[in-house]
Amino acid sequence: MNETPPGYPPPAPAAGPPAGYPPAAYPPAYAPYPQFRSPLQWKAYVRTQLDAGQPVARMLSEMGAAGVGQQDAYRLVTEIVGAMRKRALAFVVGGAIAVLVGLAVTVATMQAAQQEAESSGSGMYVMWWGPIVFGAIAAVYGLYLLGRVPKSNP
Repeated sequence: MNETPPGYPPPAPAAGPPAGYPPAAYPPAYAPYPQFRSPLQWKAYVRTQLDAGQPVARMLSEMGAAGVGQQDAYRLVTEIVGAMRKRALAFVVGGAIAVLVGLAVTVATMQAAQQEAESSGSGMYVMWWGPIVFGAIAAVYGLYLLGRVPKSNP
């Protein structure tokens, strides 16, 4: 029984795909999704990159490659660097003020206690160590932050 089943051998394939298939733009040319960022998103991104130690020139070139104008990129980076410097100086100045206030209260109460001890034989004073210690820590942290602020021009 050498009978061949109907439809065997299979018919030869057509010379090509049917007309109109595949579409002209097939497969689609996928490109990376463009990075459209709002100014607020750029600020946050550049701030985190500068905090991570990236150079200013790299941020400027990355912004230029994304289509941000040169003047806008410079203005944005300068604004962020200025804000970083302002924050660092606020820690330094605030810490120094806290240390001075703590020392002033301590010295003033010591003098009052000394005068009271001369008149009545005993005196009590307040050692306001909290503002002194934590103010010094804040000032040192501010100096650390100030050292990490990049130069605003590349």
